[in-house]
Order: sequence, then C-alpha cells, then structure tokens
Amino acid sequence: MTDRFTESARRVVVAAQGEARNLKNFYVGTEHLLLGLLGDRGGPAARTLEALDIGVDDVRQRVQDAIKPGVQTPSGPIPLTPRAETVLQLAVQEAQLSGHDEVDTGDILLGLIREGTGVAAQVLIDCGAELVIARRAVGARSPSLAVEAAQAVRDHSLDLTEAARNGELDPVIGLRREVDGLVQMLSQYFARNPVLVYGPDADQRTVVAGLAMRIVAGNQVPDALEGKRVLAVQVEQLAQELPAGPPDEVIPAAVAEITKLGDIVFCTDSLTVLTAERTDENAGPAAILRALLATDEIKVIGVTSRSADESSEKVTFEKFEPIEIPEPVTMYDIGELKLALENARYFEA
Repeated sequence: MTDRFTESARRVVVAAQGEARNLKNFYVGTEHLLLGLLGDRGGPAARTLEALDIGVDDVRQRVQDAIKPGVQTPSGPIPLTPRAETVLQLAVQEAQLSGHDEVDTGDILLGLIREGTGVAAQVLIDCGAELVIARRAVGARSPSLAVEAAQAVRDHSLDLTEAARNGELDPVIGLRREVDGLVQMLSQYFARNPVLVYGPDADQRTVVAGLAMRIVAGNQVPDALEGKRVLAVQVEQLAQELPAGPPDEVIPAAVAEITKLGDIVFCTDSLTVLTAERTDENAGPAAILRALLATDEIKVIGVTSRSADESSEKVTFEKFEPIEIPEPVTMYDIGELKLALENARYFEA
C-alpha cells in the first residue's frame, strides 16, 4: 500500500513503528500513527492542526497519556492493528478525493479523524478537529506551497527563446561548431545531457543563446527541437527562495513549474556549486538538479569550468556529455591574426 505514499508519509509510518517500539508496544495503532505525524513538525499534518488552532504539544501529551507502555521491547517488524490499516486505506481515499496520485501526511491525518473510533480519532475530536474543516485546511496548504514555488521559479528563470524572439540576445560569433554539437546532442533521445565546459573568461550563456536563436529562426534545427523552449534557471538562488516546507512537496512543485515553462533547462550555476555537499541532501540546489535529471519530459544543460575537479561533480558527470567551449577571441587575438595574414601575403609576393 505504501508504494503510493510520498516520502514524508512513508517516514510517518516508519516513525510510528519507532514510537511503538519505544513504548514497548507489540502493535502499531492509530495512536502511534498520530505520534509519527506529530514528529514531522513542518509537515502538512502539523500545519493543518495549527490552522485548526489545535496545539501539537497538547495532542502529543493526550496521546501519550492514553497509551499504556509495555514491559518488553519488541524485536523485528511490528504489525499494524486493523484500525491502523483502516486509517491508511482511508488516507488513500482522501488523496483520491483531492485528485492526488500520492498519499501525503495530511491525508493520513484525515484518515485518522475519519476512522472515528481509535485512540487517535478520540484525541483529535476531543481537541476540536472536524473532518470537513480539516479537509479544507489540508487542501488549502499544498496549493499555497505550489503557488509560492512556482513564483520562485518565475523570479529566477529566463525564457531564452522568448528573449531571442524579442531580439534581446547578442549575436553569437565564432561558436558555430559548439552550437552544432549542442543541437546534435539535444536532438538524440538517448544521448546524455550536455555540460558546457568553459574557461574562466568565457560567457557561459553564449552557446545556449545560439541554440535559442536557431530554434526561433526556424528550419535551423532538427524536427526534434522545433518549437522547444529554452529556459535558463538560476538553481542556487531558486533553492534559497523556495518556500519553507517538506522538500518532497516543494521540490516537485518547483520542477513541475520548470517543466511547464521550458523543454530544455539550462542550469546557469556551475555543477561544482550544484553538487556541493550540504547538511540536507533532500533540499537545496543538488536536490533540484537531481529532480530535473530524473524528469523525462525535459533535457538539462549543465555548465562547469575546466578547473573543476570535485569528486561530487565527477559523479554528476556520469549523466552528462561535455562540450568544450573555446576561450573568447579578443581584440588582441584579432590583431595577431591580421598581422599573421599580412606576413603571409608579404612572403607570397
């Protein structure tokens, strides 16, 4: 059954097992599920209780008062009681009623209230929880997170194809071969995602801008790329601006908005930055990058410098195919070329 649960919902079930074990109970009842929910202080269930003006600590104390601890710690998996199984089945129904494919912690809370006879239901009802009002509170939270995540994506992204259509991009000079390579790689369904490898003085957006201008010009890209939208995303800043909430809600909401806005996603931050180790691997730029790479609907373009040698980035390179970008031609280089051409003509004469 839990294969349809979000990661947060699965953690609640695991936490309920832990609560039962700590209390030396040989069963996982509705009361243990409720304690598992309360442990996720930032999750939808806890936020719903706050919206209903029900104190999380008060509920926890009431549940603990209602549980009689055992005398021996159980070993191995602890089975669910029939009431607890009913709660999880009701949670699946609540998710379906709200039009969701997965069961989240808010749905488990609704299942606990809806079950009506267990310890958890009695505690929640005594605290003032009503099913209809709780449903509204659960439904009112997730859309808010999704809206905030979508706004953050729009604030930290740029539609390069639209910019090309409006003449806002500078002409791309001298990088025809590199743009050709990018077009070819993106056109192949089974090809790895391209990563542009730049020197320190190069403009990292130039080649991708060239791609966007070819798509807009028409008849300059294969059929697989015609009409595609190229979206540049500042992933690191996006991660910092996403709303607070469970990562398994916020990250998918952000990625859903990204896939709505673009077909080819250019991550403007270096892979060194995006793959840097952080305290929480389920949040931050790395989590967004992993979610993008796992999405079949889009292609991802990465970027890095020639000096990057971090092991985490090397691991990420397994999903990327490098495209070397030459150093930009300077006025000094042009002068040298002119001088060499004049010398060649002199000796020919």
